[in-house]
Parts: sequence; structure tokens; C-alpha cells
Amino acid sequence: MNTYTKTFAFVAVAATAFAGAAVAQEAVQSVTIEKVSVETTVQPTAMVATHTVKTIMESPKNGADVTLIGTIGAKVGHDRYAFTDRTGMIQIQISKKDMPAGMALGQMVRIDGEIDNTGFFKRITEVDVDRVTLL
Repeated sequence: MNTYTKTFAFVAVAATAFAGAAVAQEAVQSVTIEKVSVETTVQPTAMVATHTVKTIMESPKNGADVTLIGTIGAKVGHDRYAFTDRTGMIQIQISKKDMPAGMALGQMVRIDGEIDNTGFFKRITEVDVDRVTLL
């Protein structure tokens, strides 16, 4: 463990008040502080994405759980919207019960869901959204 000596003015003042000047000088010279190592665990925040639109479109694995960060744009069908992140656009399906109250289109969100590419002749890859978190 690393140690270093640091002089604090308040130690001398307190020691002088209680024990006299000679003891105060000795107290100031013997103050040693040990460096303390503190470890912290950082939990993932709401801003963590497991995939991007590009990675989903390049290799869509039906049923795979995904988390995306981006914006929900225009409505493109019943419970279907265009979702855009920094890498591209994908269709998402959100039921009304999973849509947060007060969410505006174009607002930054995190979506959690699963890949669904079993639609019309497997030609459309979309994300079936389980949860939307406003960011």
C-alpha cells in the first residue's frame, strides 16, 4: 500500500489548543495518510445497445433478443413504425400497450425486442418491440 505524508494546518491548531506548541509541532510532522483504493461497479445504463440496425439487417437471426438506441419515425402500418439509428432504418412493431405515454415521434428511445423475419415471404425483417424507454 502506498503512503504519503501531508501536513494539515488544522492539526497544528487543534494540537496547540489542547497540548501546547511543542506537541503541535510533533503532531504535524507525524500525520500520515494512506492512499485508499476504492473499486466501484458500473452498471449498464439505459444508453446501452446490443445491436445496430446495420448488424440486424446483415445477419437477421429470427427470435434473437436485441436492444437498439435511436428514434421512432413515421408510422408505416398498423402498429408498425420506421426506426432509425446511426447505421440505418428498420421497421418495428409496437403494440399500443408498449408505447410510452407522451412519446413524440422523433424522440430518442431505447427499444428492447426480438428480431422477426417470418413475415411476408421472409422478405421483411422487423423488430417486435417488447419495451420502449424514453431517453
